[in-house]
Amino acid sequence: MSQYKTYHAYKDSGVEWIGQVPEHWEVKPICRVTSVNDDALSDSTTGTTRISYVDISSVGYLEGIKQATEMAFADAPSRARRKASTGDVVVSTVRTYLKAVAAVTDEYADSVFSTGFAVLRARKLEQPFLKWMILNELIVQAIEAHSEGLSYPAINASALVKLKSVIPSPDEQAIISATLDRETARIDALIGKAEQSITLLKERRAAFITAAVTGQIDLRGE
Repeated sequence: MSQYKTYHAYKDSGVEWIGQVPEHWEVKPICRVTSVNDDALSDSTTGTTRISYVDISSVGYLEGIKQATEMAFADAPSRARRKASTGDVVVSTVRTYLKAVAAVTDEYADSVFSTGFAVLRARKLEQPFLKWMILNELIVQAIEAHSEGLSYPAINASALVKLKSVIPSPDEQAIISATLDRETARIDALIGKAEQSITLLKERRAAFITAAVTGQIDLRGE
C-alpha cells in the first residue's frame, strides 16, 4: 500500500470503531444509501417449481457464494424466500460469527436465498462500491459485535442497516471500486500460485519420503 498517498485532512467519524476518515467524506447509516430485502419468492410459487437454494453455509467472507443447491420448492426449507439481483450483497443475520457475507454475481442472481440473510441493494450509492463497503472488515466485525445471543448470535436486518459506514463521493466510490477489483484479483492470483507451489512441495516431500524408505534412492552419500 506504500504506493498510495494519504488524504490531506481527516476528521473524527464519530464512530469509535471507524475512527478518523477523510475530511470531505460522509458517515451515514447503511439504510441511508441502501434498501434491504426488496424481493421475495412469490407466495404463489408451486411445490414443483425448481429453485437454486443458497443457505448460510454456502457463503463465505473470503470465498463468496460457493454453491447453490437445486431442489423442488416443496423440498426447500421454509426459510427459502429471499431473492437478490446481480450487485446486491447478502449478509447473514444469524450465526453472524460465520461471516457469511458476499456480493451476488450473475451466476447466483436467479437463486433463492435463506431468510437468514439480509439482502442489501445500492440506492444512493454506486453499485460496485456496495460490495466493498460491506466486505470492509470493520463492518463485518460491527455486525458480529451488535448481534445478540451467545449460542446463536443474530441481528435484525433493521438493526444491521442502522450501523454506520463511511461514504466517499460518487467519483471516489468508482475509483475505489475499480482499484479494489484490480488489486484483489492480482492478490488472489498470487495466492493461487502460492497454493500451487505448496501443493507441489507437499507432493515432492511425500515422494522423497517414499523413495527414501523404499530404497529407491541411496542416501548413504557413497
